[in-house]
Amino acid sequence: MTMPRNGFVQPVEGVAGGIPIPVAATVEPGTTITTPADTAVGVGATVALPAIPANARRVTVQITGGDSTTRVRIREVGAGAGRGKLLSLLGSTIYGGADGALEALEAENVTGPATTVMAQFEED
Repeated sequence: MTMPRNGFVQPVEGVAGGIPIPVAATVEPGTTITTPADTAVGVGATVALPAIPANARRVTVQITGGDSTTRVRIREVGAGAGRGKLLSLLGSTIYGGADGALEALEAENVTGPATTVMAQFEED
């Protein structure tokens, strides 16, 4: 193990030229995929996405409706306007996995027509 400057311990696979080579973080895949119905998000609205199951490892969020002007912010519930990842039509992001966290999420329709957002869960 080595202690990088950020203070987090990481396993070391080897050393090259005196520099530790970290091992890529891995996580065992889940055994099921669950995809609830898409969540409708009206013009200018902020809507909670489906609750994350207790045994979820990862969640993928994708903007599935709207048009080329669609911009939706995905963020943790209650974070407030102007925060989170800004996605356009068919844009997606993944939360969780080996190095990530899972938190209740919401979607804010920033620009464009009413849209839909998909949340897909990888679970045990």
